[in-house]
Amino acid sequence: MAIINPEKHYKMLQATIGKQDEFAGQWMWFDGISYHCRKCQEILPWKYPYMPDECPECGFKGEPKLRTVALIPARGGSQRIRFKNIELINSFPMIAWSIFAAKESCCFDEIWCSTNSSKIARIANQYGANVIMRPDKISQNDSPDYLWVEHFFSSNTSNNITFDIFSILRPTSPFRTADTIRRAFIDFFMHQPADSLRAVEKCKQHPAKMWTIRFDVDNRRWLQPHNWEYGACALYSRPTQSAPLVFVQNASLEIAWVDMFKRTGDIAGNDIIPFFTQGYEGFDINTPDDLLLAETLLRTQKVILPFPNLNL
Repeated sequence: MAIINPEKHYKMLQATIGKQDEFAGQWMWFDGISYHCRKCQEILPWKYPYMPDECPECGFKGEPKLRTVALIPARGGSQRIRFKNIELINSFPMIAWSIFAAKESCCFDEIWCSTNSSKIARIANQYGANVIMRPDKISQNDSPDYLWVEHFFSSNTSNNITFDIFSILRPTSPFRTADTIRRAFIDFFMHQPADSLRAVEKCKQHPAKMWTIRFDVDNRRWLQPHNWEYGACALYSRPTQSAPLVFVQNASLEIAWVDMFKRTGDIAGNDIIPFFTQGYEGFDINTPDDLLLAETLLRTQKVILPFPNLNL
């Protein structure tokens, strides 16, 4: 039997989400007043000095805890901003903010950075992330995500490390916070069954107003609208307000089941839950102009990053 500290565990429950709390592998949950069996709802008062390893009423021992891992991809070959993943943002390397958010969210069993750069690896490790070095051949500008994700899981499987859920936290999204991650996990569990969750925001420029260029046989250029159909009048000739809502993915986060990825080789799957980011949570830094805007947002306090808990 384990000695229970109700005050400590209640604070942990408040700081975590659903079944991702410390009790996730046990038979009971705490509502702030009493302990309840997850199966038969047998109630024991919170002052109960010792908690048995199973429910005294039905013998339920609980379900195995879902193991979650945060994956932070940070290759060293960025062209627009050299080593952008370790550019300073608010006095810390950019990648550190994703590590801080992952730690403070209390949603992950482990945090890993996948990189091909020893310089980035040292900094990620310095701020508390485990590091897996990936080959340069899967770290190119056009390398799809599934390659480094597959490399991570194949490497960890060989080391007998298993996870149930993974979340991709891209370091170029430093305004994503621990609260962002917790809200996303709540959405993920609340909308099961699903394959994955992906952060999105409303499009600022509607794709119905966008065009491509086509060339005719005489090499003349012509505008070609996207194939949007909406009644008798083409959408590009209608007010934007009459167009259907369209959302664009951002770099804030993705959450998915490991088993789904291993079966399909796809990090998203078919049934994808939308997670609507708020404010600048999905802001993505990829160009020098993005970096300048991020610094302006921080300086003018339009974005306030909480000072990280360096003791976690």
